[in-house]
Amino acid sequence: MATETFREIYLCPAHNNIVAGVMIGDLAVAPALKPIDACTGAIVPGGLAEQVRATLVNLDLFLDAAGLGLHHVSRMRFFMRNPDDREAIDPVWNERYPSAVAHPSFEFVPANLPDGTLVVAEVLCS
Repeated sequence: MATETFREIYLCPAHNNIVAGVMIGDLAVAPALKPIDACTGAIVPGGLAEQVRATLVNLDLFLDAAGLGLHHVSRMRFFMRNPDDREAIDPVWNERYPSAVAHPSFEFVPANLPDGTLVVAEVLCS
């Protein structure tokens, strides 16, 4: 029986002990990347586009801590108060993944998020 390596991933280990996700073998999962400053935990001010950018910055921190790159992202799920607002995400997403064929799958899911939070992302990497 093979033993998989398990480790917790932190976005800002020097200032924040909140686990952002885990690695199990070659699989990395971040169930709730939030639009926060990774070291202070403060929600990034602004609208949906600013919060998506902050969430993607936290994606970068997660990938770096896991030893992975953008090409390892297999799927993203954006939890939003109103999935009809996805037009605000598309330009930010296209900055990150300019090729329509070379980006991971993603979907928008309605969610009841805490006050001030407009988006949370679930990420699966392999």
